[in-house]
Amino acid sequence: MELLRRASGLADGSDPLANQWAAFPRRSRKTLADSETFVYLNRMEKAVYVVIRRDLKMRRGKEIAQGVHAVSKLGYVEGAPLVVLQVADGIALSGLLTEASQAGVPHAATRDAGRTEVAPGTMTAAAIGPVEKGRLAKLSAAELY
Repeated sequence: MELLRRASGLADGSDPLANQWAAFPRRSRKTLADSETFVYLNRMEKAVYVVIRRDLKMRRGKEIAQGVHAVSKLGYVEGAPLVVLQVADGIALSGLLTEASQAGVPHAATRDAGRTEVAPGTMTAAAIGPVEKGRLAKLSAAELY
């Protein structure tokens, strides 16, 4: 949160959206463009997006690990905000990666080794960015995790 305050220029530590954050539902079905997170990202130039496939029904820890693998492959940029999104299936994830590739945006996908929960070679997560907010339409339409 401190990073967000500094990036927004609120040096006094005040948070004009504090009441909105308190009311923000934990399991929102909002898209990134509809969320309060988007308000904060409007003040920032770029973010790194971590996208998780939800159709695989992986355990939460497995999803986190797959996202971390994708970010490490990408080469995370220190200080860039991370936004975690979800997609319904591999087709949607491939579509995001194709859009990023066509736009020349850095991206990395994680394919699982298949030792525990999913078949070997299954694409489980991706990291995209750093990229400017709103540059990729499919990314802006994805749901927050």
